[in-house]
Amino acid sequence: NPDNLGVLNNLGGAYLGLKKNKEAIKVLEKIIGIKPTFVAYKNLSLIYIQEQSMDKSRKILNDAFNLFPEQKQIIEEILKHTNWFFRALARS
Repeated sequence: NPDNLGVLNNLGGAYLGLKKNKEAIKVLEKIIGIKPTFVAYKNLSLIYIQEQSMDKSRKILNDAFNLFPEQKQIIEEILKHTNWFFRALARS
């Protein structure tokens, strides 16, 4: 079944591990379309951070916060480290 969340989660994790970001993004977006999970949002935001797409990462994290406010502390930590990362890139 192409919409099996367990299979999709495993596939997304495999793509992440292999640094196949385009494929991972497609799978994570599919997961979010079927049944949004905090892990899918978090992983998608981390891919965008790796790709230096700060606006996309912030949007994903904002969406995650609206859906999963109980994860506020984790989202704030990611944003804090993301902001540090992009400031460091701007200085180099």
